[in-house]
Amino acid sequence: MKGKDLLGIKFIGWFQVFGAIMVFLTLNVQQTPAFNVRFGVPYIPELLVRLCVGGFGIIIAYGYLKQNRWGYWSMLIYSIMFCFISINQINQYGSETFALNAIYSGMVALYTFINRKYFIKLI
Repeated sequence: MKGKDLLGIKFIGWFQVFGAIMVFLTLNVQQTPAFNVRFGVPYIPELLVRLCVGGFGIIIAYGYLKQNRWGYWSMLIYSIMFCFISINQINQYGSETFALNAIYSGMVALYTFINRKYFIKLI
């Protein structure tokens, strides 16, 4: 069923690209809590975590926009992981930003799962 370009897939994919670019543009910005702490890996240098998250974000977005099987699975896993990370941050820091991240990530995972038939050779 490849070939049908859903607006939601385009929006999610390009929003992922935008987010990755923002991560790259804010490499030297100090945040509280630190980026690596928010992702649950305080023992890994913050710069390395930012580069990995941004790089993987671009790669995942490419596969998702091309509607590849690996793009589907990558986005689904990434969204679920990011949702749980955001929920954990709500419990620790109580920020509404993390709540919005959790809601968005959950919606991306749900939308991606519902529209799985539009990804090449998925099942």
